[in-house]
Amino acid sequence: MTNIQKELSQLQKFAQIGKRFNNNDLSHLDAPMGAYNYIRMADFIAQHMGDKSGEFLDWGAGYGQITWLLRNRNLNASGYNVEERKHVDAIPELSNLQMACGNDPVKLPFKDSSFSGVCSCGVLEHVSDPVGSLKEIHRILRPGGYFYLFMFPQKTAWVERLSEMRGISVHPVKYTTTQTREMLTKNGFKVEKLWRFNLIPKNLTGMPESMKRIYGRLYRLLYPVDSALSAIPGLNLLSGVIEGVARKV
Repeated sequence: MTNIQKELSQLQKFAQIGKRFNNNDLSHLDAPMGAYNYIRMADFIAQHMGDKSGEFLDWGAGYGQITWLLRNRNLNASGYNVEERKHVDAIPELSNLQMACGNDPVKLPFKDSSFSGVCSCGVLEHVSDPVGSLKEIHRILRPGGYFYLFMFPQKTAWVERLSEMRGISVHPVKYTTTQTREMLTKNGFKVEKLWRFNLIPKNLTGMPESMKRIYGRLYRLLYPVDSALSAIPGLNLLSGVIEGVARKV
């Protein structure tokens, strides 16, 4: 069994444990398609950070699946949440992670220049004050430190439009690449790269579990196809998310 297969199996195990407590926060890990998305993000961060030393923060870590994956890749990663997650003690691999918790929706309980890197994996679009949160992330990053943005909803995405029509959208605010770049630049970051992804959906939200399981097994095929399609100008305007990396200046 490869490392990817082992991590996929473990992430799905986390989701199964969560289900026992009626915990929907881990449901996106219950099939290989959704679970692999986190492996993809962790691989990108680890490869981009390379041998850069220092602590890394998984901002809005949830149960800590990204933190866990980054530590598997030898990054000194820890997590941060505003609210503590329930029943995390039932998942030893995650309950043993270093996880800070605050009570302010914007202000972070860390000193200036504490981290070499910070990631937002499906978090920035949900906070009450995105600009205030970006300023706090900028504050706690070291000069030249990196901010990784993943799963940031794109305004022209076909999946977002469909979710709105079905009444299941969880993203009241969506962005264009121009808006994303401007927001990062105005808050002290130099954008290294932005790209679009998720033209092919990874989580069939609202669909039958049997369909999700069958679809999930196609991840080896669909991820590279998605990457290729999401790079086509014009067509990529329909992609679900904007992602990128920016550096503190």
